[in-house]
Amino acid sequence: MANEPTTYRAANDAYTGMLVISLIALVVGSTMLFLDYQQYPEVSPKPPVKFAPKLEPPVPPAPPAEPEMKKDDEKKDEKKDEKKV
Repeated sequence: MANEPTTYRAANDAYTGMLVISLIALVVGSTMLFLDYQQYPEVSPKPPVKFAPKLEPPVPPAPPAEPEMKKDDEKKDEKKDEKKV
């Protein structure tokens, strides 16, 4: 028996199929991106604002109003009025 050189044929396995599928997906995705880009107008955007407007600091809310206490003089006057009646 003579030693014949054996040659192996490269196997097309699942990885080769996945490479083909990813290549097709890449081409289709690039085509869809290009078609979407073509729908935008060619008008240039407005220039950016160089300075932000100055904002006033927030005003804290006013504290709740407390009921006014009557002064001692007013209390005395009310007591006098009650006694007269």
